[in-house]
Amino acid sequence: MITESEVRDIFALLESANADIDHACQVSKLSNALFSELSGLHKLGEDELRLLYYSSMLHDIGISVSEKGHHKNSYDLIMSDKTLSLTNEERAVVANTARYHRKAGPKVSHNEFMGLSAEERHIVEVLSAILRIGDGLDRTHMSLIYRLSCRISDKYVWIRCYSDYHSRFDEEAALKKSDLFENIFEHKVIIEWETG
Repeated sequence: MITESEVRDIFALLESANADIDHACQVSKLSNALFSELSGLHKLGEDELRLLYYSSMLHDIGISVSEKGHHKNSYDLIMSDKTLSLTNEERAVVANTARYHRKAGPKVSHNEFMGLSAEERHIVEVLSAILRIGDGLDRTHMSLIYRLSCRISDKYVWIRCYSDYHSRFDEEAALKKSDLFENIFEHKVIIEWETG
């Protein structure tokens, strides 16, 4: 479980970087919900959920350096930070997960990713896959989704988004960013909306 002290440290880092805290909180909420709803698929536990919280809250922190390539900047900032209550191994998982929230997924040509253990690489892949969808579902930065649920079949994952407004922009972004998830789990992602 994440402690109050850890939450304070994360928020202090976000504030120092002048980050979009509302977006960070929304992406964290959605990613947490996806993690919980899809636990039967990914089989990870509370320790990994804690690392997902860090990654989802800090995924955009690199924008404070530059919008261009900010996913790589997020990696660098997390790796160089000394205020977060993370072991070196946890920090590397969090930084890599944040790094892969957009653009290309993990590759064998990425030295930072390949420097992780096989277990850590698996965790990064799963957490990044979830984070990418969570981030896509708030592409507008408007926190439109107040709840989500998932249904899993042999070949599909249905994500039902509960919102007052159907945002096609958020939906399209999430579907585009579901590529890593679909590759890892071999399940096609379908997004549904319940409005009103």
